[in-house]
Amino acid sequence: MRVMLAVTCVALFSTVRICRAEETTEPADQAPRQSHGWTEPTSHDYSLLQKIGSRIRGIYLNLPGFWRVHTNHLQAPGAAAPGKGYLVRRPGRGVVAQPYTDPAAPKDNNVELGQLPRAVDNSELPYFPPIFNQGDLNSCTSVATTYYQLTHMVGLARGWDQRRGNPAQRFSPMWTFNLINSGNNLGAFQVSAYAALLAHGAATLKDMPYRGQTVPAVNYRRWPDDQAVWQSALDFRIDKFGMIQSYSVVGFLRDVRLLLTNGHVLTAATAIDAWNKEVIEDNPTRSADNPYVGEYICTAVGRDSGNHCITIVGYNDDIWVDLNHNGVVDPGETGALKIANSWGRGDWNKGFRWLAYSALYNPHDAADAETRQAALYGLQAFWISVAHDYDPSVVLEVDLPAAYRGDYQLSAGTGPAALAPNYIFNHRGGKYNFAGQSRPGKGSAVLDFTDPVRRAGPGDEIYLNLAAGGTPSTPPAAQLRDLLNGQVYPLTFTPNPPGQPGYRAPLPALAPRQANTLTVSVPSQFDFNGNGGFSVPLQIGQSDRAKHPLDVKVYTCNSSVLTPDDVRVESDAGGQQSLRITPPANTRGSCLLTVHVSDGWNTREAQVRVNMLEDRQTAPKVTILPPRRNGTTITVPFRIQPSNSASFDELGVFFDTPQVDQVEKYEFSGSGAERRLTVELRNDVPVDLAVSAVSGRLFGTDRVHVDPVAY
Repeated sequence: MRVMLAVTCVALFSTVRICRAEETTEPADQAPRQSHGWTEPTSHDYSLLQKIGSRIRGIYLNLPGFWRVHTNHLQAPGAAAPGKGYLVRRPGRGVVAQPYTDPAAPKDNNVELGQLPRAVDNSELPYFPPIFNQGDLNSCTSVATTYYQLTHMVGLARGWDQRRGNPAQRFSPMWTFNLINSGNNLGAFQVSAYAALLAHGAATLKDMPYRGQTVPAVNYRRWPDDQAVWQSALDFRIDKFGMIQSYSVVGFLRDVRLLLTNGHVLTAATAIDAWNKEVIEDNPTRSADNPYVGEYICTAVGRDSGNHCITIVGYNDDIWVDLNHNGVVDPGETGALKIANSWGRGDWNKGFRWLAYSALYNPHDAADAETRQAALYGLQAFWISVAHDYDPSVVLEVDLPAAYRGDYQLSAGTGPAALAPNYIFNHRGGKYNFAGQSRPGKGSAVLDFTDPVRRAGPGDEIYLNLAAGGTPSTPPAAQLRDLLNGQVYPLTFTPNPPGQPGYRAPLPALAPRQANTLTVSVPSQFDFNGNGGFSVPLQIGQSDRAKHPLDVKVYTCNSSVLTPDDVRVESDAGGQQSLRITPPANTRGSCLLTVHVSDGWNTREAQVRVNMLEDRQTAPKVTILPPRRNGTTITVPFRIQPSNSASFDELGVFFDTPQVDQVEKYEFSGSGAERRLTVELRNDVPVDLAVSAVSGRLFGTDRVHVDPVAY
């Protein structure tokens, strides 16, 4: 059994502001270099977005967002009540999207704007990396998409704590910059970077350190020549990406604030050389602005260029600048987005900037309209989603013949219809070899082949088309590698029939996966009083252990309570398993542990809510009573017992389900101890439901599985 430990979820109860050294060796007080690197999109860029991107259908609360909304209800004067209960998604989830190629559907969000907190700052979460300095390279798009956004979103889903300073948990902008720049120190539109992240994932700074100098040129030309780097990068492929675009600033800010509340960070483009520089003033009517009074803010953008990609990390509705200098807080003078720049900690507010909401408006009606422009290009911002539970199980390794990288054209799949050209290996590398030198050379490609193998049917073959310089290569040398058991399957290719380019090879009979039956079980809730370590019961079962080695991962929620080093899977002499938890001394709080088990084909998960309590403290307790089902309608009565330090009025209630796409609508009813959840499903399918109550820093959870009624 292979056991890996990770940590997931937002540090819900920790809001420590983190100021850390940047990745480059430049002193923090040195004047920042001002390289840029964003390019305006072409028709090809928009075509690529339509082909591989996703359109938002709805933005729904995830666990970080729920905690913020609930806390805002309890603490903010006049804040809207959060309602009787919510359906809550996992950290990093909450965006419901569809391919642009599908017909557009009505958009829906399940949170009223009045319920959102007045200020959110995701750069203060432990998952956001230190401020970066791109140096002399025009790599801002790669810094924003790969270093800031991907590092943060993977950290949000897997629980990486950037306070540890681990370069193996920060993604290298050199990876995407070098893959998409054709060997030149030139910038790119975000979609090019996302296409690379979608197909190939990302290498970490440990595997591909950043070198921000233009000399030697191989700094921005080299590609990794180690297959292990390409293979490791596949673990971090993004799941989806898309663009927020609105015809109104109000609509744009609605979606941006929802995503930021859910813990996302976004990328956008601006003419940063034309930003004016004002100072934030004290808003006498609010307090959320107080920590930022005196910091620098942009309230208008001139007509100069300096196209630059930036990262939106937060918002504050109370930030104020007296635009008309009348000493009064007027409508339109409050609110700003918080921006992470890539020019080092010497830029503006230790590497961050504020961008006033008012600067987002098109100034066509203003007196100085001819000298100003809207702050963000196209009023656009990009989001990504990542999967905490995805690991490739099969890869295709292809030896590339001696040629220039830009001459390669590679496509592979399990049928001729699947042979769309690979994004990177499609005339994109320029007249250089993998080492970044101006001469031909050999290389290798490692492609995620998990989905093609999963979709393949009996008798299907592997199709591969590889050309170099427009000339089809000789039969390529390639092999499939089963990452779960390490088995390698060399492939023997034969030419396709005349008129059909490329080669085909029989699909090897991989170690069987479908016959295995996996089960995993933990308690719904485990409360612990005291210090020292403790164990939570765990049961993992499988029908065919010999043929199906297991990959077991443990994710924990709230890294301010537990970290990966605090949790491990143990087995005693009799084979009984447990989660052994060894928290730091005097640790208190609540954490959700997710046990994820995979045999490379099937996956199973189970979750336990762990509360580490003060002396004589109790956690909330939820008890689900026998549910009732009538077709697609499920009624779940449950009973709540609050903690001994809270009242029913202070409780937040929510439910979650792995079958979230099946939920058509839901309703919480009842009050006090006796409550009821009614869920209407889209189809009459089995469903797992977890009902939770939060009181202060502690959670109570109970779970139930509901099968369709047999008629």
